[in-house]
Amino acid sequence: MKPATLTLTAQDPIRGHTESGGDYALFRTAANVSLEQTEGPHEGEIEIDGRRERVVLEGAHPTQSSPGMQTDDTFDITLRRISPAGS
Repeated sequence: MKPATLTLTAQDPIRGHTESGGDYALFRTAANVSLEQTEGPHEGEIEIDGRRERVVLEGAHPTQSSPGMQTDDTFDITLRRISPAGS
């Protein structure tokens, strides 16, 4: 996963990591994101390696650490890639 910054319309930027392929990207963050922030259709922009792309939020859910494993609670956001920003 690569470091990335996600900015949804009218919200503060969220830092996390992303894995992308085809038309979709999975954005994972340890930031305190509420389900209310991700309800409804949201458009935004994701920056990966200095490149910006327009995205639409497709889904979001919290994940919990696995018992017995050293993992953090995270929040996973599924994004549909629209196009590079500014094109």
